[in-house]
Amino acid sequence: MIVVVGRGLAGVRTAGLISKKNEVIVFGDKKSNSWISGGAFRIKGVGNATLKESMLEAGKNNDVELLETFCNLTPFIELPIEKQEISFGWKVNMQKLIDKLEKEGDYEIEEKKVCGLIKNDYEVCGVVLDSGEEIKCDAVVLATGGFSAIFKNNDNVENADGSGIVAAESIGAKVKNMDDFMLHPFIHNHICIPTENIVNAEVFGKNGRILWVEKLLRERNAHHKLDEICKTFFKEKEVRLVVEGKKIDVEPGVHTTLGGLVINNKCETNVNGLFALGECTTGLHGKKRLGGAALSACWVFSEVAAKTVNEYIPKHFGSVKKTIKTFEGLEEVKEVMEKVYLKDKNELSTAKERIKELKKNYSDSSYVRLAELVLNEA
Repeated sequence: MIVVVGRGLAGVRTAGLISKKNEVIVFGDKKSNSWISGGAFRIKGVGNATLKESMLEAGKNNDVELLETFCNLTPFIELPIEKQEISFGWKVNMQKLIDKLEKEGDYEIEEKKVCGLIKNDYEVCGVVLDSGEEIKCDAVVLATGGFSAIFKNNDNVENADGSGIVAAESIGAKVKNMDDFMLHPFIHNHICIPTENIVNAEVFGKNGRILWVEKLLRERNAHHKLDEICKTFFKEKEVRLVVEGKKIDVEPGVHTTLGGLVINNKCETNVNGLFALGECTTGLHGKKRLGGAALSACWVFSEVAAKTVNEYIPKHFGSVKKTIKTFEGLEEVKEVMEKVYLKDKNELSTAKERIKELKKNYSDSSYVRLAELVLNEA
């Protein structure tokens, strides 16, 4: 039996493909990040060479092996997705597609939280649920998303909590680039407003209009200057957009996290029997993700992961060890991570000391360990 953790696009499609050859059980909350994405499902109008060059230009330190696999396999197809209008923006509703994939997949679904992994001397051989129940299996696939939830302001769902990353790291899986995350300046009620929807907006800070940001919006060049805009907005504290006479408060926050588990182009981690894909991994996008690439990557690497898992042969030997993480101290961690956005040396030093204190109170907390991993690389 194969366990898949995560019910976003990456998780449910991988599970469906694996279930054609193996028994599968999927664990996860139905509320996934892939159904509130504002990104395109695929990147239109570019050939593979242009796509690769664009992603390298954006990301700087992309894993070339992963990037070449992605560019070679990116599907240019249409999917049944619905674009929903919201205040000053829109979101793509992927839930219809996810529901369709779950209905077509021949696997069991459990809305339960995985808080740890079980490993023998050779490989991963099970998971631990937050109820304490242990589920034995032949392999585990993590599609648990990123870790934006440890930041106070973000445009992700609350279960983007990095739990899969921490569970895997605690049994020896390699992680890196944990201090890489993308900010977005125009976040309102946990939804980012696409810059193309506010090209005519007036932008106000506490000291008046911010004309240079308005100029970037008019020139449709704001997307390339999001970090610079965020730095200004953090200093302004209070930012408001005015579009066609309507006012909307916005603030900068984390749009996506780019650090996570290290995988190869077969979705294998360095731990036998443990596979991963999606935002819980690192390398494909580098330091900045190209718009529209996230969901495309989920679709492409679900096929890769399923093929690899279906070819995997477990050995099942050796003594068994398990790691269990708790989900305590989130609000305290969010307060600490407020000092990380701009990566100021003094602020980072203060944050590191505070995390050391929290670690004493929450020694097994997944959130505290995530913050520690981020600060170790910051």
